[in-house]
Amino acid sequence: MTETLDRQLLDALVAIPAVSGHEDRMIAFLREKLDRYGDVHVDGIGNTSVALGPSDQRRLMVFAHMDQLGLCVRRLGDDGFLRVDRIGGVNRKALVARPVLVHTNDGRSHPASIGVMAHHLTPDAQRFVVPDVAELYVDVGASSRADLEAMGIAVGDPITFAPATSALGDHRYRAGALDNRVGVFILLETLRSLGGHRLPCQLHAVFTVQEEFNVRGSEPAARRIDPSAAVCLDIAVPGDTPDLVGQNDVRLGSGPTVRRMSFHGRGTLGGLIPNPGLVRHAEASARAAGVPLQLEASIGGLTDASFLQLLHEGIPAIDVGVPARYTHTPIEMVDLRDVAQAVALVRTMVSSFDDGVDLRRGTA
Repeated sequence: MTETLDRQLLDALVAIPAVSGHEDRMIAFLREKLDRYGDVHVDGIGNTSVALGPSDQRRLMVFAHMDQLGLCVRRLGDDGFLRVDRIGGVNRKALVARPVLVHTNDGRSHPASIGVMAHHLTPDAQRFVVPDVAELYVDVGASSRADLEAMGIAVGDPITFAPATSALGDHRYRAGALDNRVGVFILLETLRSLGGHRLPCQLHAVFTVQEEFNVRGSEPAARRIDPSAAVCLDIAVPGDTPDLVGQNDVRLGSGPTVRRMSFHGRGTLGGLIPNPGLVRHAEASARAAGVPLQLEASIGGLTDASFLQLLHEGIPAIDVGVPARYTHTPIEMVDLRDVAQAVALVRTMVSSFDDGVDLRRGTA
């Protein structure tokens, strides 16, 4: 099984700034890409979708969140420095001295740096301390608040890590915002590969917003579509680096994943145990497509599928993922073989989602 991936598309996706709540540039990009498939629908918060296939068949919602985590401007200092807060679960250890971009409401993007105390003047007691986000400052090259205002910078403006992409070895790809531009990419590539095929279901391809902010951006789209089932495309954290040995058996280069259990374990208490019929459908689709499938179960994270089971009469849902290292940092990493296999898996799941896929409970 070989998939030819559009690397230029992936490069373009990871370069578009789309912090949660500020996804308009990505929405505009997706509208242009989706227009060839049918009428594009954008709801009140930005969820962007298109429907393919017969309207009198079961509805299958396949979705990926388009937004990314980042920072936002909390205060404009009289000294010309910006104070910031997090949007989403940014890893504090990865923030200091990073190049960033400050995105203003008029469409400009200003290069900047997150400041760090000079090593030579850092007291011994602080040399191994990770500063709190409230202590950080962003240097955009301004000398005063008036300079910042002249640049169009305002409280609430989003900040992203500066884009950086590169290939590592024959198959690895590293970039910022792969969580979850890789899911967006898989869904776009699935649509491209399905072009012209007759589907046994009505496919609703949905690109959701604000997942990194409150993990509920998918809900308005799911309420509108009321799908028979939903497939969430996101990343999966592998246990193949020295610091995560023994956490799980997921590996880069060993295929896409199906998550058998997720639980946040804090705050929202959200999570998902997938519909057993959907798990069987994913496994059968993987066999049919010749795709190796990795199973995972984890505590500590959740996805846009976590609350769909509470909508309508309970929407059957499943998480399909791509292993990604160094998540929620400026540079994440995937294996492009996993990405290609995920496209083949999702395409097969869609093209075989007919009335024979039994999602009923209590029948086994």
